[in-house]
Amino acid sequence: SHWRRWNPHLHAPGTLTNDGFGDDWDGFLKAIESASPVVEVLGITDYLTIECYKAVKAQKDAGRLPKVKLIFPNVEFRMTVATDKLKGINLHLLFCPDDADHVDRIERALSSLAFEYKSSQYRCNLAELALLGKAHHNGAIEAGPARSVGANQFKVELTDLRKMFRNDKWVTENCLVAVAASNNDGTAGLQYDASFAALRQEIETFAHVIFSSNAKTRDFWLGKSSSDDLK
Repeated sequence: SHWRRWNPHLHAPGTLTNDGFGDDWDGFLKAIESASPVVEVLGITDYLTIECYKAVKAQKDAGRLPKVKLIFPNVEFRMTVATDKLKGINLHLLFCPDDADHVDRIERALSSLAFEYKSSQYRCNLAELALLGKAHHNGAIEAGPARSVGANQFKVELTDLRKMFRNDKWVTENCLVAVAASNNDGTAGLQYDASFAALRQEIETFAHVIFSSNAKTRDFWLGKSSSDDLK
């Protein structure tokens, strides 16, 4: 067996919200390149888009991140259902980058998702996220910040995600769904309201991957413990 260091959830400079790097691309890349042990696989994450993935891919194609063997797009969403901490459930779409046209296919699939605000539909792409942000601010905001505001407001429905998978064979074959398990912005945050029990099961059943840093949560999903051990 070989242990390889992965980070499937890494935001790059320019991510639409919670940008911890600003424009410091060199600092971002050097942090990865100097990491020990070496990071070999990265899921480049952004909210509702793959812009950060495209930017990191361009850097790698130009010769940066030579020790990273694989990068793939991770698109992060907040669901319409909220936890008891009033946080939208955190859900990720992890896409395979093997196909030469994967960028176009991903962006096409994302644009099939929509969010309704004031009787208008806003698609999941940069242009319409900016329109959503401007609508939320009554137009008094520049395009760049408007995209971030729109991304913060955009929420996705489980039924819409299922429809996207059902209608797009490429997505079904090239995308894994990951959901957070925490009680802050994950499905464990629904455990205190019995009326969400069925919905919680539906979300977790839809997912292929559970994101958690909690050893008890890991053991539960590996079938090594019962739900009582999580309490």
